[in-house]
Amino acid sequence: MKTARTLQLVLLGAVLACSLFPELAAAAPPFANSGSTLKTDLVQTLTPFAGIAVLVVGVLCLMGRVNWNWFVGGLVGIAMMFGSDQIVSWFRTLMGV
Repeated sequence: MKTARTLQLVLLGAVLACSLFPELAAAAPPFANSGSTLKTDLVQTLTPFAGIAVLVVGVLCLMGRVNWNWFVGGLVGIAMMFGSDQIVSWFRTLMGV
């Protein structure tokens, strides 16, 4: 019973705040651009690691410690990660969207 009363008070406070400050009601959603921001931050963080990973796996393949399929798979994964915007725009034009 106490939880329901607390929820009612919180909702009443939210309605009151939105009526007193209309800019709160018309504010943009807080997570509208979070997907693109997360991708940008991830790409900037992983850029040095991608180069190092290609070098390390390439050397391991040359020494015969790792199969060359791992090297090719790593290159394809890196190309997909860094080129995802171009891949999506290409696919959209291909489908006519």
